Amino acid sequence: MNKRKKGDRAEELLVHLAKLYIDGNDFTGHYAWRWEEERWHELLVCALVSSGAHPSAARSAIEILKQLHLDGARALCEGDSETTSQIQGIFARLGLDERAALNCLQQVAQVCMKQWGGLPQVFLRKMGEEAASALTTQLSASGMKSDTAHTLAVLWLQNVCNAPLLASNSPSVQAFCREVAIDHSELIRAADHVGLNVAIIDELIALRDEAKSHLSATRSSDAPTKANAKGM
Repeated sequence: MNKRKKGDRAEELLVHLAKLYIDGNDFTGHYAWRWEEERWHELLVCALVSSGAHPSAARSAIEILKQLHLDGARALCEGDSETTSQIQGIFARLGLDERAALNCLQQVAQVCMKQWGGLPQVFLRKMGEEAASALTTQLSASGMKSDTAHTLAVLWLQNVCNAPLLASNSPSVQAFCREVAIDHSELIRAADHVGLNVAIIDELIALRDEAKSHLSATRSSDAPTKANAKGM
């Protein structure tokens, strides 16, 4: 049997990911950062505030940049003189120090592109992994099994910090990966590709498994009734 081409495999995975999100979307509204783009915008707001802007003016400025599609790290790094003038004009109208504000955004964007490959979650994931590793070590030293300790650490950091981590030791995540013939790193890359906070995937998979179990139980309970009906 021919192996799936890499592009076909990636496309299939994105389809699986999309279905997970669509089926569980109604149950993930409590997440503060479902999409990584939202965290990037918050970083930009913080950059403007740190440059001296009032928080409300900073949020208004970033909202305008979003509408004009000038909010991306690449756009901020590589914008031409016309784009730069346009951004400074927006800042000036909102009462910001346009030069200081633009300079701060460009510095943040440069770090994002050069250090994180354009993905702010790369930085957050690295910090989260270090924290999860430290907590896993401490819990293991107290006698807890390593896999249990790691899952606990990741879930806690997901819940309290919205850390973009995947509980790779979770039985449900491992079962999903086996089902679609991928490893957890491919699942993380797929989430990053579409900008989805990978922490949500654990819950989406759990919701899917719960729905499948409920459907299976319903079918099992209906089976005797159908059998009896045939015998009548």
